[in-house]
Amino acid sequence: MGGKTVEVVKERTEGGVLHWGNENSPDMDWFRDEIKKAYGGRAPRVLDPFAGGGAIPLEAMRLGCEATAIDINPVAWFILKCTLEYPQKLAGQVRPLPKFALESEEFMEAYLKGTGKLSKTQAAKELVKYQRGLFPPPEADLAWHVRAWGWWVLQQARKDLERFYPTIDGKPTVAYLWARTVTCKNCRATIPLLKTRWLCRKDNKRILLTMEPNADKTGVVFGVQNDVPVIGGNAGQRREADKRAGSGTMSRAGVTCPCCNSPSMTMEDLRLEGRAERLCSIMTAVASMGRTARSTAPRPPRKSGWCPMPKANCIGSIPMSRSGCRMSQSPGRMHWVFASPFTGWIAGENCSHPASSSPWEHS
Repeated sequence: MGGKTVEVVKERTEGGVLHWGNENSPDMDWFRDEIKKAYGGRAPRVLDPFAGGGAIPLEAMRLGCEATAIDINPVAWFILKCTLEYPQKLAGQVRPLPKFALESEEFMEAYLKGTGKLSKTQAAKELVKYQRGLFPPPEADLAWHVRAWGWWVLQQARKDLERFYPTIDGKPTVAYLWARTVTCKNCRATIPLLKTRWLCRKDNKRILLTMEPNADKTGVVFGVQNDVPVIGGNAGQRREADKRAGSGTMSRAGVTCPCCNSPSMTMEDLRLEGRAERLCSIMTAVASMGRTARSTAPRPPRKSGWCPMPKANCIGSIPMSRSGCRMSQSPGRMHWVFASPFTGWIAGENCSHPASSSPWEHS
């Protein structure tokens, strides 16, 4: 601030009613009693006509109030049902686990170990008995049924989407990183629009996307630099060093070309390029899941900016311009684009539900 480094100290609370897990503490009982005293000995009624995710009615219920939540959005309504109504309505009740959960060795091992009553060897023996039908399905509470159906949704999503995320060097792909591109007004090179080149900036993991002009200076070649060193003696110096190291091609002033190292266009020029549908896209890196953390690999060199997949599978429902490039709806607002071939995907036609239905649906 004003050319000086300013250290800002933030206060954090510990314990008290602001933290979860203290619903049965004496502090919560004191608040509930005081609220009743203020309203003539009875809990007040709280109405939230635009409840959304339900934060207000949930906190009101924690304080012992009678809460009513309303929302016209069906997704928000369903979330409210799951967070406010079902946990109270089904508290303490148990139902048999669905059939697909019994067939999953992974889920059943987690369930048997999660009960805390069986050792690892005993859990393995019990699992065989359940899978062979020697025992009836175990009865579990709502939390384990939520885990079971969440696990089923995850398996269905993996089956439907695994063709979009191939395995690279034995590691499953988790994301494709993209950037919009524009043609330089000076040298006609392809410029990736990046506000920052940092891929990961944590204390124990610092990864930077490198960018160098190609041989004929018609574009850039991407790479990945791991274990980027920390430079600077204090927080302010480290922050400024990281800002310089990860500077991209965009700023509030406009776009700088990495090939001719000169200002290429202003933000107004960039907006005009977007309206004329002359903004394309290029894949910059692929993130894969390792054993302990995600790793990022540079994209394979290709003549075009498409990812190494069949075009129909890669692009999915991403809007396209007449020239075959991705359309920019807000140029300059986003510098990273996750290439989601399932953009807008909710449930595919091939998504089939298991034969067993949820035992909770008629409760």
